[in-house]
Amino acid sequence: MLSKKEISEVHTKYMNLVEKLPDEVYAPIKNYLNADGMSELLMSTPASAKKEFHNAFEGGFLDHSVRVVKYARRYLKMAPEIFQNVNPDRITFLCLVHDLGKIGTEEPRYILNTSEWHLKNGNLYSINNKSLTVAHGTLYHMSQAKMPLEDSDIIAILSSEGYQTQDVSRYENISPPISNLLRMSKDLAIQEEKLAEN
Repeated sequence: MLSKKEISEVHTKYMNLVEKLPDEVYAPIKNYLNADGMSELLMSTPASAKKEFHNAFEGGFLDHSVRVVKYARRYLKMAPEIFQNVNPDRITFLCLVHDLGKIGTEEPRYILNTSEWHLKNGNLYSINNKSLTVAHGTLYHMSQAKMPLEDSDIIAILSSEGYQTQDVSRYENISPPISNLLRMSKDLAIQEEKLAEN
């Protein structure tokens, strides 16, 4: 769990990463993330609903996204020949927004549980049954921001939830390197978050 101060600090880190993206390509998402009320949404959003998952607390989304950027940058340095066609700004952008659907769309995605039983059993949040999937919510936000996406961006966002669903599994064999980099970075970030919580 993060203190209010830590949430504010990780929000600053997140927004600093956003602001470093070149305006000529990323101005739409920068403007969107700087809109009134967006800071509060970002800071209040967890990365997951259950304690057994990862970062199921306020600020969890921001902390997770910053960690995913960290691992993507490490992979770029460790395996430049594999990721030679991956634009560092593009992967940073995808790492920052891949889970943006977690903030919800018309209504919040996560609803804080108040029942003692739910909390005792690690179900800290309920998922609003009116919400889109995380990936589809992210694409909704990209549309609202009028952020142009490349085909590889869309595949990366859709496949970042993993291949557990039939809907996403169709991308498994056509995943571009940027999609694989996002997924691997996300997986490592989740492992680090789980270790930090123990």
